Amino acid sequence: MKNIKKQPNTKQIIIANIINIKYIFIIFLAFFKNYFGDIKIILKNLKKISEKYNIGYWSIIYNCFIKYPLLGFVPTEFFMYELFKNSHKDYLTFLNLIALISVNKYNYVLVGNKYKFKIHIKNKIPTSNLLAVYDYKTKKITHYNKPKTNRVVIKPCRGGGGSGVRIENANNYQKILSSYSRNCIVEDFIEQHSFLNKIFCDSLNTLRILTLNENNKIKVITAVLKFGRYNTNKMDHFQNGGISVDIDLESGLLLKGKSIFKYFEDGYYLAHPETGIEFYNKHLPFFKEVMQTAIDAHKLFPFIKIIGWDIAITEEGPCVVEANRIPDFLMLQIFKPLRRTLSKTLKL
Repeated sequence: MKNIKKQPNTKQIIIANIINIKYIFIIFLAFFKNYFGDIKIILKNLKKISEKYNIGYWSIIYNCFIKYPLLGFVPTEFFMYELFKNSHKDYLTFLNLIALISVNKYNYVLVGNKYKFKIHIKNKIPTSNLLAVYDYKTKKITHYNKPKTNRVVIKPCRGGGGSGVRIENANNYQKILSSYSRNCIVEDFIEQHSFLNKIFCDSLNTLRILTLNENNKIKVITAVLKFGRYNTNKMDHFQNGGISVDIDLESGLLLKGKSIFKYFEDGYYLAHPETGIEFYNKHLPFFKEVMQTAIDAHKLFPFIKIIGWDIAITEEGPCVVEANRIPDFLMLQIFKPLRRTLSKTLKL
C-alpha cells in the first residue's frame, strides 16, 4: 500500500504544539486523579493486599505512594507490573505518555476526529460502513449510506473510553442524535466472528495492536485481545474492568488474560470469568490478516510514530474500528514491558 505523505505546514505545526500542550495538561490531571484514586483503593484493601503479596504495610505505602509515583508510575502499577520483583527500568510509566505526545504531534486531527479518520481510511482498509454525520450546532444530519445491519453505533467524533457511544436500532438512530450535544458519526454495527462471540457476546471484542513507524518501516510491536464484561456497558475497555489477553505474535495463539488492579481479582484468566468459555491456547481466526491490516493502516499516517489500533474480526476478516494516538500502555505492558523497545523512539 502506498504511503500518503504530506509535510505539515507552519500553521499546522503551531496548532499541533498548542493542542499538545493541552494534552500534556490533561495527562498530568489524569495522573493525579489516578494517584489519589489508587491510594483510596490500596488503603481500603491494605490488609488483603499485604497478605496476597506478602509485603508489609509500610513497604506498600512507601513503594506505591512515594517511590514509584516519583518515577512516573501510578500506585497500582506497582502491582500490575509486579515491580516488587521486576525492574521498573523495563516499563514505560504513566507520565511517559507525555513523550508519546511529542513524537506523535502531527496528523492528530486525522486520528483524533472519528469522522475525518473514517473519511481518510475509506476504501483503503476494511472498516465499518459510515452511515451519517451529525452536527449538533445546526442539528443537521448528513447521510452517506443506508444501514446494512439491524443495529447501528453512534459515536462522538471526539473523545475516548467509550464515552457517549450508543448502540441503537437502525430505524431509530436519527431521533437519538438530537439528544447529543456534540458532533457524532453513525456506523453499521460490526458483527464479530463466532469464535469471539462464543467467548463473550455482550461486547465487540477487539484487538489492540501497537504499531511503530521506524525509519519509514512499519512493524507490529505487541498486541492483546480485549474482552468486555457484563459490567463494562457492552464495551471491551480495559480501564473500565475489561480483560486484556496476551497474544503470541508468531502464531496468533491466545495466552493468559488479566484485569485491571482496581477490581482486585486474583491471578490470570484462562477462560472468560463470566461465561466460563476457555480462550487459553486457542488460535485467533484471521490473525495474520489482522496484523497486516494494522501495518497497512499505519502507512496511511506516516507522520505518526506509534499508533494503537482497535481492530475487530468478522466472519470475512479484519475490520478497523479506530486508531489511538495516545494508546494505553498498561493493558499492553502487563504482559510484555515496552520501555526498551520504544525508548529510542520516545527519546527517553
